[in-house]
Amino acid sequence: MEDTIELYAATGEDPVGDAKLPVGISFFEEVVRGDYYYADKTLLARDVLADQAKVILFCRPRRFGKTLNLDMLRCFFELTPDGRDVSGLFADKAVSRCGDAVMRHQGRYPVVWLTFKDVKYPTWEGALRNIARLVQFECGRHRYLQGCEACAREDREVFSRLLAGDTTATEQALSVLTRMLAAYHGTPCVILIDEYDTPVNEALHYGYYDEAVRFMRVFLSGGLKDNPALFHGYLTGILRVAKEGIFSGLNNLAVDTVLSTRYAQYFGFTRSEVRAMCEEYEVPEKYGELRDWYDGYHFGNQEMYNPWSVANYFREDQTPQAYWVSTSSNSVISDVLAQATPQMQETLTSLLEGGAVATRVDTGVAYPRVFDDEQTALSLLLMSGYLTVAEGSRPNSLSRYRLQLPNKETRIVYKSEVVEAMAKLRDR
Repeated sequence: MEDTIELYAATGEDPVGDAKLPVGISFFEEVVRGDYYYADKTLLARDVLADQAKVILFCRPRRFGKTLNLDMLRCFFELTPDGRDVSGLFADKAVSRCGDAVMRHQGRYPVVWLTFKDVKYPTWEGALRNIARLVQFECGRHRYLQGCEACAREDREVFSRLLAGDTTATEQALSVLTRMLAAYHGTPCVILIDEYDTPVNEALHYGYYDEAVRFMRVFLSGGLKDNPALFHGYLTGILRVAKEGIFSGLNNLAVDTVLSTRYAQYFGFTRSEVRAMCEEYEVPEKYGELRDWYDGYHFGNQEMYNPWSVANYFREDQTPQAYWVSTSSNSVISDVLAQATPQMQETLTSLLEGGAVATRVDTGVAYPRVFDDEQTALSLLLMSGYLTVAEGSRPNSLSRYRLQLPNKETRIVYKSEVVEAMAKLRDR
């Protein structure tokens, strides 16, 4: 399905062949003000406003633009704590042409922003201290709430403890902070949480899963469930932890995965965006090479390219190689592969040889049952970007899909990170 999303220099001017590429930059304001090349995904703001879901979880593989999209939403919605006017960031973007029904929401809401990408600790005590520091920093952005007479005395007391990094108060952070912000500003809040699943993945790997899930269930529900101070909440991650885990009782949650269609075009580069980059850099003949190396992902009804790899390809003078390899680690996948049966090993090897496998896909990972069977492992590889739904594959009544490797790059990554890693673990 071809699309018409524009790709242009972030300033909105006609792009030039030496436009900078935002490799490793995940802050929307930095991309725009730094005149970096930007694939305009700002219509995501329009579409989440039109969505009836109050809370949305976006699940995509690593390096597919989740953090940049979430930060774009922060810039769009946020009533900035320091009073800065950032509306100019959207002046020439696609969302600015959506009219007052959408743009009246720009800069209107206080925002709570957290990223759990670095919460990777071998003990729960270490993980909790890190989360408390992240909360402490976010409360510091809203330090003006101290002494706010419109806020309940009990909330002000907890807020002071959060500012001090008190880990015993951290569970209450989202509920208390959103209540206080709503009371101060007279408008509900937006909650944004990036890589929400990292603490749980690490907890499963290091053996403190129960403590982490209990904490995250209370922490997230306090802000996202039945909270009158909440306007909308948006979360990103790689995996969807099943509702009986973190999201137990959170019935206002919508989950958008690699199988979903509604937001498929926003995570990764579309075909027209990559063609536009080839034209911009005056190498239209390179499109076929890019397609072979980095295309082949099928998200919902969209054919998508790995944006991290495409950007690095142009940055490195159109040199094709596996840029996605080792951009991060996924300890859960390593643990699953370490327990792979001989049949599973045979399946994984056949995929490397260009085959496809039919399996039921479960996008809700029910921790800690990820080690139970081949179906779960294949679903994990799909959600993590090592596999994709084969072109033309449609689910049957049992949600069975045909899965395969997307492209040349993933074949290299899959061989080094999956097949060879599995062999090493097996030989120990």
